[in-house]
Amino acid sequence: MTINEIIKQYRKDNNLSLRAFAEKANLSHSYISALEKVDPRTNKPIAPTYEVLKQLSKAMGKEIQDLVNVLDSDQEFTFGNIDPVLTTDQKIINLIERSNENQNLLKVLHLLEKLNDNDIKKLIKLINILDYEDKEKEKNDTEKL
Repeated sequence: MTINEIIKQYRKDNNLSLRAFAEKANLSHSYISALEKVDPRTNKPIAPTYEVLKQLSKAMGKEIQDLVNVLDSDQEFTFGNIDPVLTTDQKIINLIERSNENQNLLKVLHLLEKLNDNDIKKLIKLINILDYEDKEKEKNDTEKL
């Protein structure tokens, strides 16, 4: 499902107006309306930020990972101003190099070989979320000092 389908379905299932859901998600009703539509330039759903996905999942009473898991693999989302330090390809190369020293990591890599493309895209999104959350935590910990 795309984010627009998920929001529409949730609002329908819970008999919520656009404004009521927007208030619950702490987002503007115009932004929720935009999320429910496709971008006319690309004919694809709008790519919300990770922070918006967190607000939507909280409003729906779901964990962020559960929301991401039901998103189509082609549904994009961004991580705001935080740029990943390494590209996904670089991260994979680092994992492969480290797997020579770590048997558990080697087992995980062998399991990954069995995944289809759609599952791999979802896994990469989940890894990026975890990576983003770690960076946010580090940033917050540094700011506290």
